Amino acid sequence: MADGIGETRDRVELKLNGYPLILAKTYSISLSLFEVPSIFSLTLGIPAPALAAVLSKIPPRLSFELSIDGRLQFEGRIDAVMAERSASGTSLTIRGRDGMQDLVDRYITAEQSFKGSTIVELVETALETVYGAGNWELQFSAAIAKRRITGDDSLKQSASADAVEEGLGDGAVFIPVSPTSAAAKLLKAQQTYQAIVDSSTAADGPAVANQFAVSQFPLFPGIAEKDLLSALQNKGVVINTGSLVTVGGGANKPPEPTVQAKLGERWFDGVVKPELDRAGLFLYYVGNGIFVLSATDPQAPALYRIECSIGAPFGQHNNIVSARWTNDTTRRFPSATVHARNGGGAEKRENLADIVTDAEMVALGYNRPFTRKDTKSKKLKQAQFLALKHLCEGRRQGRRLEYTFSGHTTIGVSGKRICWAHDTVVDVDDKLFGVSGPFYIESVEHTSHPEKTTTLRLMRPEDCLFGESAGADGEL
Repeated sequence: MADGIGETRDRVELKLNGYPLILAKTYSISLSLFEVPSIFSLTLGIPAPALAAVLSKIPPRLSFELSIDGRLQFEGRIDAVMAERSASGTSLTIRGRDGMQDLVDRYITAEQSFKGSTIVELVETALETVYGAGNWELQFSAAIAKRRITGDDSLKQSASADAVEEGLGDGAVFIPVSPTSAAAKLLKAQQTYQAIVDSSTAADGPAVANQFAVSQFPLFPGIAEKDLLSALQNKGVVINTGSLVTVGGGANKPPEPTVQAKLGERWFDGVVKPELDRAGLFLYYVGNGIFVLSATDPQAPALYRIECSIGAPFGQHNNIVSARWTNDTTRRFPSATVHARNGGGAEKRENLADIVTDAEMVALGYNRPFTRKDTKSKKLKQAQFLALKHLCEGRRQGRRLEYTFSGHTTIGVSGKRICWAHDTVVDVDDKLFGVSGPFYIESVEHTSHPEKTTTLRLMRPEDCLFGESAGADGEL
């Protein structure tokens, strides 16, 4: 299949300090937003007389670039180098991770609290602490990484992904670390207002700011417009002839500390990732010191197509080596309820409990509700989100659709040969499993043992619930 799908000639190239290595016998390359950093393990055949010299030239922490068919997949530093001699010969195995490795590994050496921080500011603090000033850049477009990995410069993202990118990149609409606290919502309203005033002329600034701020009130769930206006007034913001005008230097008080960096925790798992999880965001490294903060984009246009027909030779359309469909309900529940309490201080404490349901499990006749007590949720919507998130996690773990293909590239819907990439969408038409429609590519694994194959793990777009703003209707 010289010009067919799943070309087996796809070349994996590893560059160490800019110099390419060849003669790879076996390798494994894993990429996913859900498990960072990206990792690889590659084994080379080395003549015994040259082994000592090669080992002296490849120490841990050496920089690398990993490419497939000329398309850079990721770059980082070597973690481990292992040599082996057996009856079959002498080999060298190299393992490495992408540039997220330092953020993932670094422990906190001094405790600190973050007052009134946004997620962007929290991530920037972590990157500055770990990588140092001038050694990193934070961007918000996931399309950058996906175009580089696939080799498809025409790749587009959905309108919702564009909105996330714009919101994260605009200081006026940063996502608060504590998005459901009244103080954080108030701070966001004030920042939005002030940013527009600062960027407008003296004559029209307040009017434009007021119009925009009012239009943004629905973004603050749990606070009605009249309540937010009242809160603004109480904090020193007055309403004057239809415009919001800030007064008083002490009016813009930040919320109380919401995130703490504690000794014994790592920067990523202990501080950054919990806040990213709550907001439905992901942080990853794309190379050249650039990190990307973005959300999944299951509504993006499909880049690929998978077809499997009954009676046709297996893999006729896509060079499919194997396929697997799993529907395991062991860790799924028909409903979930999270119990929490709000209030405190001068406010009366109230019990919160919200139930959400999984219609698929209800239809199957299951009667095993899941319940959980949560001490951090202070709003009913927070409790509902946690319940929804638990149901979605069970669905993702239980419903698995996996395909293994020969080679590492395919013919995309654009007609171009492109590399398989995670965080993209594929249209599936599988008559054998009775599955059709768009699927989100959760992870990609490229291997050679010695046949070159690529394994995709797919999830349904409706199971991509990763943030507090998603799935607010109480049912899946």
